[in-house]
Amino acid sequence: RIEKRLVQAEDEEVELTMDVDLIQKGVWQRGNARSLLPMLFERKADLNTRLKRARAEIAIMIQCTYELAVVHVQKIVRRYLVRCSLESIRKAKDEFARFCSVLEIQ
Repeated sequence: RIEKRLVQAEDEEVELTMDVDLIQKGVWQRGNARSLLPMLFERKADLNTRLKRARAEIAIMIQCTYELAVVHVQKIVRRYLVRCSLESIRKAKDEFARFCSVLEIQ
């Protein structure tokens, strides 16, 4: 029993140790994970705020790009639609002119 408890205590100690380098760069030592929890929470909060700022900056950049690109896309789409529908507009105009002339003859 005593040996099992010692092994369990050693396992718990191994599980609770972690590298401090994960939190502070340039520090090469091991420490108790429970004592490092406040530092971990601060680091997590800092990274979350940095992530939110980066996402906001990316959203602003995308919006600015869309504002600049939308003018050109509209021109391209309008030209395409005019090219595609120009023939149908001409045909409809010709058919209407023929219809009007038929009505006048009758």
